[in-house]
Amino acid sequence: RVRRPRPRRPTRRRKFARTVARARTQSCFDSGEGTRTERRQKAAMLSLQIKEAKAREADGSLGAGGGGLSAAFGNMKLQRRNTLDMSSKPPTPTAEPRGFVDYLQDNERANRDYVEGVPRSLEQAIFTPPSRVGSFFAAESPMGSLPTGSLQSNFLSADTKFLPEPMLPAEREKKIREAKQTPTFELVRKVNKLQHLMHAATDKGQTLRRQLLSGAVVVIICAGYSGKRFIYERAKELGVRLVIIDGPDSWSQTLVEDGVIEKFMPLDMSDPGAVFHEAVKLLKEIDAESGGIDGICTFWEVAVPLVARLAESLGLPGNPSLAVDTARDKYLTRKALEEADLPTPSSCMIYCKEDIPKAASAVGFPAVIKPVNGAASLGVVKVSSMEDLTQAYAKVMDIMSMCSV
Repeated sequence: RVRRPRPRRPTRRRKFARTVARARTQSCFDSGEGTRTERRQKAAMLSLQIKEAKAREADGSLGAGGGGLSAAFGNMKLQRRNTLDMSSKPPTPTAEPRGFVDYLQDNERANRDYVEGVPRSLEQAIFTPPSRVGSFFAAESPMGSLPTGSLQSNFLSADTKFLPEPMLPAEREKKIREAKQTPTFELVRKVNKLQHLMHAATDKGQTLRRQLLSGAVVVIICAGYSGKRFIYERAKELGVRLVIIDGPDSWSQTLVEDGVIEKFMPLDMSDPGAVFHEAVKLLKEIDAESGGIDGICTFWEVAVPLVARLAESLGLPGNPSLAVDTARDKYLTRKALEEADLPTPSSCMIYCKEDIPKAASAVGFPAVIKPVNGAASLGVVKVSSMEDLTQAYAKVMDIMSMCSV
């Protein structure tokens, strides 16, 4: 039997010899003494250090000595052409101190899927009376003092038929090119030579991104439920100037008094057909006051199609509205995958109860029935037979009739 030779264990003498060799190498680097090979190694290391220092100065990497990025930003300040000082303006007054509303927060799956939905009635909405604004996150009380119709005024419709048609890619790119450059984007252009650093997953790249982000004006459309407050607090810490557009009784207007956001602008959402145009008017007002809007975003699913179209209309970067509509519709997503020759499960669209046999024949069992829109697994049911499918269809239709997703 052939046995692999056992590796030699370092003896005390060998350990001592290695220690002496390392000490001699280090001393030759410090004193310039040593063998010819050691001196060449020292010269090569010094040459490499000089090249790295020159490279840092040339490409603008962060470093000591006042060069690189620090020099690039030395005399460059973010000056905004404000016609009004947003930070000194008082909070936007409401018609009367009648409290604030919040989204319905339901947790039916043991903290696994958090459901953020639109209340189906005034009694179901979360309400905080004016006397408890300072302790907004205390126990909520049922809605009671808001006038009839406030529910429609404060919550956005999920129906996209009231929104403009998505822009074509060429039209969208033209809008972006023709849009005026805000101070933040001008700053990005001035440090364009650091493009590689902007996308680097390093501490230096993060520092650069935070410097560019500081002072940017970002508009939030629909703040979502009050549990998302931490998002806006973190943005404030990063130096982002936030403006929130939401329903006239939204809880988010309390963030102005707390110094988290700079401005709250109410938007009446009772008329779905007018929401887009009214939002555009508010955005133009913000743009004039702040010296330029750098971005529009939302943290509520239903507002994503509206935000995509608002960004397109102002020539701001964002998700294309056509892509948003496709991604939020599961049937359109499957069709897009099939057209791109990407693998996708077999599926069939059920438009009415009469389409159930056709769907069962096309897909087979077991199968899953789910709505084309939705979140948090609402209305997703596994079926194993025609009887299960018929019962699940009626159940899903009942669930979706009470939701806004």
